[in-house]
Amino acid sequence: MVYHVCNGSIYISQFYSFSRDYAIHQNVDKQFIFLSKNNLGLKGADIKYFSFIQLLKLFLFLKKKDRVILHSYNHPLLYICCFICSFKLNQFAWVIWGGDLFFYREYRTSLKFRIYEYLRRITIKKFGYFFNNKEDYLLAQKVYSIKGVYFCAGYPQLNLKEGIVSHIGKINILLGNSADPTNNHIEALKSLSKFSKEKINIYVPLSYGGTTEYIKSVIECGRYYFGNQFIPLLDILSYKKYLEFLDSIAIMINNHNRQQALGNIGYLLSTGAKIFIKSRVTSFSELRNSGYVIFDTEALSEINFEKFVQMDEVDKIANNTLVHSLSSSATMAKRWNTAFQIMLK
Repeated sequence: MVYHVCNGSIYISQFYSFSRDYAIHQNVDKQFIFLSKNNLGLKGADIKYFSFIQLLKLFLFLKKKDRVILHSYNHPLLYICCFICSFKLNQFAWVIWGGDLFFYREYRTSLKFRIYEYLRRITIKKFGYFFNNKEDYLLAQKVYSIKGVYFCAGYPQLNLKEGIVSHIGKINILLGNSADPTNNHIEALKSLSKFSKEKINIYVPLSYGGTTEYIKSVIECGRYYFGNQFIPLLDILSYKKYLEFLDSIAIMINNHNRQQALGNIGYLLSTGAKIFIKSRVTSFSELRNSGYVIFDTEALSEINFEKFVQMDEVDKIANNTLVHSLSSSATMAKRWNTAFQIMLK
């Protein structure tokens, strides 16, 4: 049996559908376990909602051939259950999401977080398998001294564009992916302010992830520098509407200090959008090493508007071709099936 332990997320909803459509658990029973009720609308005999006690019992009584896949490792209940069942953790896989890895940079802020990090350090190094971004895996090796097996398998990029999108008129810029302060919106807006007289629109998703006070400060800053060219997105769009919106984006600015927004980045690579990511972030080196043409957010302060918007058509086409080759559902299905063959031996 393969147990997927999840939090409610659109990525998990898509992964669940992907796992069924592409039969990534060939001849293996599976179960998706959620730690709380969610509004994803998922239904199926293989979906369960577990309490702490139920999860602990599951971990304690795992059979030798059972495997547990943690889709993100960022829940206190998971830390406690894994700590108690540390003798079973060679049967566990961690799909690294980014924020769950970079918790090590935040834990000093409170005694509670110090306890969490203590539990994490004991448990993470005992996990048997790791999925997703290779650069994050290498960082986890450095921070947590992990020794488990790495698999280059993650979440597929759904609904990729077959061909690049042409943009006419004003240049639409997407800044960040949520209202979370880790987007460093205000720093980015100040860097972009020298382009305020150009024909641009700056869209900023602020519908979730941040406090009311932070959202207000971002809007005030955006209005100050860009007036009506600054457009905050305060409502959550349907998935279809959001993809239509992304099709209008020519440039995406990622000012995070850690891996984030890979779903948006992958889709925009298929449309031919120009992507900026901080060069010190693991996703920058991962994408560059894979062959994608991306740009350094930290260079924004040094370039003029012509260089900011310019991107060769051949590079746009190359990004589109590469993201289809490396991140499509069919490709990811093959990678997951290979991983399961090795994990379940």
